[in-house]
Amino acid sequence: MHSVTMIFDIGGTLLNPADLFEEISFNLTDKPSDKKTGDLVSETFNDLFQNQERYQSVKDVIASTLAFLAKEYRYPDITNRADNIHSSVFLHKSRLFPETLYVLDILRKNNIRMIIASDADTGIVKEQLVKHNLNDYFIDSCTSDLSNAYKPSSAYLSYLTKYTFNNEKNSYFVGDNTQDIESGKRLGIKSVLIDRKSTKRKMDADYVIQDLRELIPILGIRVETQTPRKTPKQ
Repeated sequence: MHSVTMIFDIGGTLLNPADLFEEISFNLTDKPSDKKTGDLVSETFNDLFQNQERYQSVKDVIASTLAFLAKEYRYPDITNRADNIHSSVFLHKSRLFPETLYVLDILRKNNIRMIIASDADTGIVKEQLVKHNLNDYFIDSCTSDLSNAYKPSSAYLSYLTKYTFNNEKNSYFVGDNTQDIESGKRLGIKSVLIDRKSTKRKMDADYVIQDLRELIPILGIRVETQTPRKTPKQ
């Protein structure tokens, strides 16, 4: 019998990062995000991210967003802060969701093979895993810079097939957005959408959950208690 494989997105699934658009807006204006700036930031970033002619890392897209806003909308040119904004959002201000360690402990005790699949680059994912003491849970990480592509592209997913090929019935992709669910579909494995805000989205996912603890009955694992292990102060 093949072992069960769980592929996890990290940001929004295992970790709760700060709000990227609010962080950019605050750096631009030195005050909490107003609607005009917030909308411009999100629209510009999403447009640049989704319409890349060549691969750019998330940090590069942040820098491109800042440069565009400075040129087109006369915001201060703070492109030199892109690295600090990136680190602040995805590392320094990131927090584990309360149940993350509890669930990962149970999965590891049940010999479930776990892999990270993130649109971040290798450097930031390594730092996230170290900061939150997650290294020992995962046998590998798939990141965007390995393939110069993002989920759910074929170039990105080809890296994961070595873990799912001939084991599709026992493999799961767990994430919080459309790209994660589509990645699971394209790999031919089960997809699990974590909808923490109970938006009632389904996105064609095989399962929709609000809390990672709901993975335990999906996998048929029996435990005596489901009280989350206390997350260390960070």
